[in-house]
This record gives sequence, structure tokens and C-alpha cells, in this order.
Amino acid sequence: MVARDARQQTSSVLSWYRSRSYRLTALGLFLLGASAGVLAIAEPSSDLRGVLTAFAGVGLFGALLLFLVRPSATSATDPVEDVYRAYAANAEALTRDIELGERHVYAPTTYTTEGFTPVALTVSETAGEEVSTDRNRRPVFGTADPGDRSSITLYPAGAALFDAFEGMVVTDLSSDPVELAAQLADGLVLGLELAEDIDPNVDAAAGTATITVTGQRFGSLDQFDHPVASFLAVGFATGLGVAVTLDAEPDRVVCQWSPEEVDDD
Repeated sequence: MVARDARQQTSSVLSWYRSRSYRLTALGLFLLGASAGVLAIAEPSSDLRGVLTAFAGVGLFGALLLFLVRPSATSATDPVEDVYRAYAANAEALTRDIELGERHVYAPTTYTTEGFTPVALTVSETAGEEVSTDRNRRPVFGTADPGDRSSITLYPAGAALFDAFEGMVVTDLSSDPVELAAQLADGLVLGLELAEDIDPNVDAAAGTATITVTGQRFGSLDQFDHPVASFLAVGFATGLGVAVTLDAEPDRVVCQWSPEEVDDD
């Protein structure tokens, strides 16, 4: 609870500074312009008066623009969100066209690519297909049989995000599910700033982590491989070294794994 409150307070402070920094700049320009205007009126030299008048005009006009024009007004859309929506739409169309199921499994893999944590997302035709932690499949249909369309293996969005997250942290990733959940929450809120708050509830004995997310970017979490949900699944798969099944609702995700496969050491 203390850690969660600390995250909320820190996130609020960061949001406050981000949303008002441009207004502080506007205030500074206003003070500069007003001061230059007063000096221009009091200055007897016509040459210096012209320079001060120019400073006053620039400062006051700049302050007016910064105060009235909000950053959100410069763009009607979020380009990053649009890119994710295109990726999700393509992936959903692919899984629909080859009639795959809705079970998403994130498993450590031996197939590595620069910029991605070695975890693969597998969507299979049958809900009961076992996904091993050492699967070395090449995306998208990386099987020995070119005609096999019973599953697809993808680079998850969370693998790229987690690779960036690992470059930020100074402590080792925990193998304890509860501690790992707290690290992942901090990574999403304070590091990557993809959510306002993360509230994890971990049952290590059952191999389940239920995570409630508030103020996430990119909309509902139940979209295909949502960056926030994907990051959490990749994080648990990496930290615990096991395959993780992800179930997502609009504002909550459930990560499940086999507790018997987790190394207690």
C-alpha cells in the first residue's frame, strides 16, 4: 500500500509539472515583456527605447500564445496510438482468417532478435496446446511444416517495451512473483509512463496475478497484445522463466503460470 501511494504521489507530481511547465514559461515571457515595456516608457533614449519595445512585444506575444495554445491542440491524434491500432487490427485479422483461438501465451524463447526481450507470443488453434518455454519458432509460421497454420508466433509489443525497461532499471529483476509484480508496476507507471496506477494482486501458490490498471494509454486492455498487458505478461514470463497465459478485460489483466515450474531459488 505504501509503495502504491508513493507511485501515485510521484506520478501526480510528474503530471503536474508536465501539464503546467508551458504555463510557467508563459509567465516568464510575460514578466520579461512587461519589464521591457516599463523600461521602454521610462527610457529617454529613442534608440534603446526601440530595442526595449521590441523585447516587450516578443515577450508579451509569446506569453499570450503559450498561455492560450495548449499542447493538446497541436495534434488531434496520438501517432503512437495509431501505430498500435494498425498492428492490433492486422494481428486480429490474421488470427481470425486462419481461425485461431483467443488464448494468448507469452513464453521465453531461444529465438532472439535485437531490441526484443526473448519472449514470444503464441496464439494457437486449440486452447489446450502446450507452449514450452524453450520453443524456438521463427515468426510468423515458424514450423517445420510450411502448411501448418494451427498457431502463429509473434513478437509481442511488450518484448520491445521490456527491453527498453531493462535499460532503465539498476536492480536485478526479482524471481519472486510478488516483488516482480511491484517492479513491473513501477516500470509501467514511473518508467514507461503507460499508466497512472497499477494495483497487482498476486497469488504465488496458485500461479496467478490479477492486475487492475488505471489511466492506461492506448485504450481498453482487451485489445490484441495491448502494450500494457503485453508488458506485464512478458515481465512475468521473463522474471519467472515460465510460459504465461494472459486474459484481459478492459481495465484488468490476469496472468497465469504453472507454479510448479517456477524456480524457488
